[in-house]
Amino acid sequence: KCFHLIATRDSQKADQIQAVIDAFERGVHQYRAQKWDEALASFNEALKIWPDDKPSQVYIKRCEAFRLSPPPENWDGIFTLTEK
Repeated sequence: KCFHLIATRDSQKADQIQAVIDAFERGVHQYRAQKWDEALASFNEALKIWPDDKPSQVYIKRCEAFRLSPPPENWDGIFTLTEK
């Protein structure tokens, strides 16, 4: 699971926030299924609503890297950093 503080309880942007959450969760599901293009579309959808969404930005970079060099078929979803 990924926990990310995105708003305070009294936020006036509940609909926007839910749309970002939905797009991000869809993206993570597609990412784990190795559907890189679909995942990228979902994460970019989240960024259209919330441009500063850091988790979506991170997953976009990972999807782009995996499109160039895909993980093995039995991949467990873990991303291994290779540089600082």
